Amino acid sequence: MIVEVEASVSLKSCPLCGEPAVMRTEGLMKFGVGHPVPHYWVKCTNERCAISPKVQDSQEAAAESWNRRA
Repeated sequence: MIVEVEASVSLKSCPLCGEPAVMRTEGLMKFGVGHPVPHYWVKCTNERCAISPKVQDSQEAAAESWNRRA
């Protein structure tokens, strides 16, 4: 289940459309045998925006990746 979470780092606006961004997670997904790994990504709040988020294993990495693009 995809949920929005409060970002631990301030997020820049979308580099394509300028709308605000939000941090999302899909909770725990299993990779391998019994090793749960959380996934985070930043997404533009404009549902029409075509920007493609990069999935990361921490909020900090997702925010850093997003903020470098903005």
